[in-house]
Amino acid sequence: HALTPPGSWVPDQPILTDIGLRFMQRLRSHMKFVRLIRCEGYTATYPPSPAFPPTLSLNRARRVCSELKRTPGSTSARVKLVPHGLTSPIATNTDEAGRRINRRVFVTVVHFRVLRG
Repeated sequence: HALTPPGSWVPDQPILTDIGLRFMQRLRSHMKFVRLIRCEGYTATYPPSPAFPPTLSLNRARRVCSELKRTPGSTSARVKLVPHGLTSPIATNTDEAGRRINRRVFVTVVHFRVLRG
């Protein structure tokens, strides 16, 4: 399991920041013998926002999973996208610090079991 760190996403966009890009680089280094990649997207918007939360959370999940799927060792993996929109915040959405935390993608990677003889 892995969670994008606070500050990984541009507000109201499915665009990774430098923090998010560095996170993805570290996560890709663990992508070997992957069977399933599940990405659960969450978002934090504050009125007036042009972003529709269900679509934004889906697009963030899609961005992470598509990046991971292109990694050697995971190209045959199944992908499961789960958009949560504004549900289940882990911090307040009334200030920017809380919204930074709530803009996240929770990643679950299931690996094939490799038996060594």
